[in-house]
Amino acid sequence: MTEPDDDLGMNRSTWTPPAVDLERPNVSRIYDWYLGGDNNYAIDREFGKQALKLMPHAPFVAKSNREFMVRAVGYALDEGIDQFLDIGSGIPTTSPVHQIAHARHPEAKVVYVDNEAVAIAHGTRMLTDEPNAAMVAGDFYQPDTILEAPETRELIDFDRPVCVLLVALLHFVPPTDDPEHTLRQYLGKLAPGSLVAISHATVDGLDPADPKQAEVRESTLQFCAHYSKTSTPDFVTRTKDEFAQFFKGLQLVEPGVDYTRSWHNTELPEGENPAISVCLGAVGRVPEK
Repeated sequence: MTEPDDDLGMNRSTWTPPAVDLERPNVSRIYDWYLGGDNNYAIDREFGKQALKLMPHAPFVAKSNREFMVRAVGYALDEGIDQFLDIGSGIPTTSPVHQIAHARHPEAKVVYVDNEAVAIAHGTRMLTDEPNAAMVAGDFYQPDTILEAPETRELIDFDRPVCVLLVALLHFVPPTDDPEHTLRQYLGKLAPGSLVAISHATVDGLDPADPKQAEVRESTLQFCAHYSKTSTPDFVTRTKDEFAQFFKGLQLVEPGVDYTRSWHNTELPEGENPAISVCLGAVGRVPEK
């Protein structure tokens, strides 16, 4: 990354497109900061520091979420899938999908999607010399901006199985916006055998009778409420049953709905309650028609 300019964490002339809102912190850039990245601004870091006062284990939650994504991509590769559509990708830095996929399958195709100007600018520049990966400016609520984008049409063949990633995205879509309806529009385009990997914030599985778990639960709810100050103010938790509704019509991959910390994790410490990752994770398969 270039040298910082006026404490923004980025060089303004290189990394600040005109559309960037520097009046409010941005969830994509905050997440990058939690993961130890440098693609963020002072306003994002200040928000993150305040958020950590409410929820000190937020970096652990972000890391667990990222590790879920890495394992989901690995599972898709094991299943022979070599096409990935990462919607709401944010800034593709720490363990990006294309690096994970290309380490095992150099010809794998990856399309990242985001609607945040810095994520788009950084992703586009980062992928300049990557013929099998691209960044698309698109909006989850408007599937055609993603599915019909020239970069998507060039790289993704929807007549073959695709792995769609919706990692830490849908908890920014409140029930009033009917995310299930929008999700169905994407699923209708996917070939049988395609996979859909989703992670989502939750406080299910935390025992209110256990003081430590009760503290994690309360701090998580306060943390979500804190996001009302960002450019994406809606941050909702969902129960396991509510989360499972996203997979209606799909075949859940074993073990079904789990936590990001424990889904296909063979190294989970004995005795650890994976609910402390306060995120659910699951992968569903598009069945044969």
